[in-house]
Amino acid sequence: RNALIVDIGGGSTELIVVSDEAPGSAVSAPVGVVRMLEAWEHSDPPSPEQLRTLIAMADKAAAEVIGAAGPLHNKTVLIGTAGTICSLAAVDLGLEVYDPVKVHGRKLDLARLESIRDELTEKPLGQRARTPGLERERADLIVPGVMLTIRLMTALGFSEITVSNHGLLEGVLLGLARQEGF
Repeated sequence: RNALIVDIGGGSTELIVVSDEAPGSAVSAPVGVVRMLEAWEHSDPPSPEQLRTLIAMADKAAAEVIGAAGPLHNKTVLIGTAGTICSLAAVDLGLEVYDPVKVHGRKLDLARLESIRDELTEKPLGQRARTPGLERERADLIVPGVMLTIRLMTALGFSEITVSNHGLLEGVLLGLARQEGF
């Protein structure tokens, strides 16, 4: 099975190509939600014009990540990992307490992510921080996070993303363990 794994972090975004269940090429671009938030001038809640600016920033970030990765042909599934995508799944589920079992494997389509984006961007930060499923510490980062997720999916041609509660570090450790015969 061919897949593309995306990890949207605070300071960088990684894409990993998986072919026949074996990791292939990987790329990291210095584009993340913290960097986007720091560069984005906005009110609370953001105005429509400020959201258009953020969309342009997310499009530029998506192009940078995809450009660094090169051709990505025949990828049948998009898998998202790390804080942004797991938070979006938790918000989708309306979790009062984070549950990795419920989050892992959750599928989010573009229409649902756009709905979550609209719900979150209409709220000021204080209200957004009380959104079920969203950790208070991520309330400011989730707006650039959902925007970058949507724009990456669109640019990559995916209408759905599958959430993995497992991180890249776990994958690296499992790979090393297999290499060593464990």
